[in-house]
Amino acid sequence: MLYLCYNFHPLYFVSYPSTNITHFSYTMSRVLHLSRKALADFFVMMEAQHAHWYCIKSPTIGEANCLELNHMFPPLSSLLNIQDEDLMSMLKVAGLLYQQGNMLSPLLHAWEDLFAKFKLKNELTTFSISGKQRIFIWIGSWS
Repeated sequence: MLYLCYNFHPLYFVSYPSTNITHFSYTMSRVLHLSRKALADFFVMMEAQHAHWYCIKSPTIGEANCLELNHMFPPLSSLLNIQDEDLMSMLKVAGLLYQQGNMLSPLLHAWEDLFAKFKLKNELTTFSISGKQRIFIWIGSWS
């Protein structure tokens, strides 16, 4: 039986002695790197697609212009074909979002670091819609 034990700094995969499963340990920085690498690999594969702007975090239902925003700037989760909550969890693990109370916010410098480290051609832009700042990511190619 395999157990996942989360301590504040390291992430350990532990097995009982009666099994033949080996012991793995990953530091949080390793998990952060692997999650960013997976996202970077996806962005590289998407470079062949027609370019489009995506909203990193989808607007909540009932928010001003929610339907229009989702139509013009689909959420990144829709491109990945996963639930928005799952994407937010993955982005937190990757260090690309931070949580303060119930609010999740993208870390712009972390996204820029991701683009630079993996030499990605993506871009971020921010602007305010209905008094709320939105962050969008450009994915794909204009050629």
